[in-house]
Amino acid sequence: MRLNVGFLSLLLLVACGGGDTAPGKQSSSGDADAHGAPRGVLILGEQGGRYQLDAWFTRVPEWVFAGRVLWQTDGQICHQAEEIGLSHLPSEAAASANAVQRSGTLWEQTLSAGSALEIRDRGGVVTRLPAQRLGKGVLYTTEESWLDEPLPEDAYLHIPGALDFPAYESISLAPLMPLVLTTSMDGFLADAQQTIDWQSSPAIDDVIELTLKVADGAGMATNTIVCDLDDSGRFLLPDTIRKALALPQSAHQIQAVMLRKRSVVHEAGESSLRITQLSRP
Repeated sequence: MRLNVGFLSLLLLVACGGGDTAPGKQSSSGDADAHGAPRGVLILGEQGGRYQLDAWFTRVPEWVFAGRVLWQTDGQICHQAEEIGLSHLPSEAAASANAVQRSGTLWEQTLSAGSALEIRDRGGVVTRLPAQRLGKGVLYTTEESWLDEPLPEDAYLHIPGALDFPAYESISLAPLMPLVLTTSMDGFLADAQQTIDWQSSPAIDDVIELTLKVADGAGMATNTIVCDLDDSGRFLLPDTIRKALALPQSAHQIQAVMLRKRSVVHEAGESSLRITQLSRP
């Protein structure tokens, strides 16, 4: 059974902080059935030509906490990430986050959506994500650690459904173009004046996420800026961002991480299903 720390960390991140949906209503109870409408999350990640699939279902709402906006134009945005303490959260979110901090068991508030999810194409089943049970929780992941081949062009997702989450059929999984950088970065920008180039995607729903961090001599981030950018193939940091990234004497480099992402939400009744595809160079 493949359940790694990264997957569980991603579950915590998406359920309590990441994503781009507005906060939903939530009771102060820690029980899964006391939360909002059922929602599912499927993550298809690619790096270096290898693919990983994970999914989970929950009633815990998806909370969104963005930092201070530094720059915004034509749908592109950069914001300065900020630490969020429980005192700054809405009371309902604080109750949920506090419960997670106490027990670390948010994954136990997951729901069943059937015995296995299937990725299919015209020829039949491509791969399966059987339910993996840990105590009260149920997570879905492929039996193989990685898939060495991309999904077929006509791949689609089949969710059989269960008591707590309905069936979803024939949900398209149009492949995400792998992200290829044409600027040599090796995880760092030479300076804030450097132009970043990559092979752009023709898909209009694709977005580039650029995370910039100024680190001190010990490698600890002292300033973090996250940008959602058009997948145009080139980006030069605006003056506002360059000023925000001004290197203090204790800092040595600007760490830079890029990924291509596509996030699509499907709905059935009160339930929702978010499919997020990610590609890292």
